[in-house]
Amino acid sequence: MKKNFLCALLLLIVAIPNYGVTFSDALDRLLRASRVEERRTAFLEVLENPDKYADQIVKGIADWQTTEKYSVEALDKLIYLAALLKRDESYAPIKALSLDSEYTEHECIYDCPINFALAVFDISKLSKPLLWTDTDLREYYERSLKRTRSGILFARTEDQELLNKTETLNEDDLILQAGPFNGDYKERWLAVEVLSHTVSDDRCLIELYWLAIEEIHDASCQYRCAIYAAIKRAEMAKALRSNWENAR
Repeated sequence: MKKNFLCALLLLIVAIPNYGVTFSDALDRLLRASRVEERRTAFLEVLENPDKYADQIVKGIADWQTTEKYSVEALDKLIYLAALLKRDESYAPIKALSLDSEYTEHECIYDCPINFALAVFDISKLSKPLLWTDTDLREYYERSLKRTRSGILFARTEDQELLNKTETLNEDDLILQAGPFNGDYKERWLAVEVLSHTVSDDRCLIELYWLAIEEIHDASCQYRCAIYAAIKRAEMAKALRSNWENAR
């Protein structure tokens, strides 16, 4: 009986995924929990106490190249969290990942988490008043946040009707439709596609990062491309607002 119990315990331990890095409870659940509800709760816990998890996020990214590697999906989530928290220590290990062909060949065929995160870091620097001595430059960025319509045209009438309906939703409803509690891929993708053309402030920035963490891994990264664009619009709006406040 004791032998059978030990064998069963050993099988259970072997079955648990090993990411090669030990994380605190909330971060570990965000990376590994199977239920969306658990990951959502963990995501909010990390944001409630970012100082507790910032070093672990940086270490998890840096250790990708030097320790037993965990899933690329888990690494993507760490990169998104690092982009959201914007700690200076995150920049170098994220940039170093661009030299890791094992990662880039898997995740950077289309839109790349590395390029996205580095772009977010660069956008955040636009909040400094000294960068706005050129009024034409300021106007250029402000124009980039104007609402536009998606250029997608569907051959199937029902698909076009779904897009037209999605374009009538407000930002909160778009985020809900684009989220992981919705099991319809096309509805989720069209929602982030609309967000990528309409986000004009940073009110829902955290929720947009949640959508990135819960991204759909479709064949040509359409969902990823759209959510990256939506987040960068929100980050740009945040930088512009901070710039105005800092310039006073």
